[in-house]
Amino acid sequence: TTFIQKLNNPVIETIQSVLNNRVQYHFKKQVLEVYKNQCVITQCNILPLLEVVMINPLAQEMQDHPSNGLVLRRDLSVLFELYLLAINPSDFSIIISPTVKNSEYQALNGQKIMLPSSESVQPNSKFLTAHLKNCSWCKLTLDQLAKQSQNQGLTSSKLSNNTLKNQDK
Repeated sequence: TTFIQKLNNPVIETIQSVLNNRVQYHFKKQVLEVYKNQCVITQCNILPLLEVVMINPLAQEMQDHPSNGLVLRRDLSVLFELYLLAINPSDFSIIISPTVKNSEYQALNGQKIMLPSSESVQPNSKFLTAHLKNCSWCKLTLDQLAKQSQNQGLTSSKLSNNTLKNQDK
């Protein structure tokens, strides 16, 4: 590399960083607006306690679209990012990992998340599926979840209870 290229690398990195921050700021602002500054699970509206998370940060398309974002209370954001909390893509119900099932988070299992009124910004099922696939504790396939939900007419809480029972086997 030449001297000029070496000099330009820090400048280029700084410009890239600024552009990335602008995209992230715009994405976070959009997602907060879509969910009316509320956690999709608890409806907590205390902004310092809320975080915007990307459902699938590795998405090739629509990565910065609001359908790839959720507003979560900070503790729930940590669970989501550690793959201890997932959202069923077929009915938007919460699935809690058995690792945290003996905690206060178990009460959330099977509850449905708050959805925005516009379908175009609701959580993208492909992104939710990708997140769920990364949850190593979830042994049931996504097809089984969808079949249980649709064919057997189970409520979301029964679906999640069956999911957990099958995971314990």
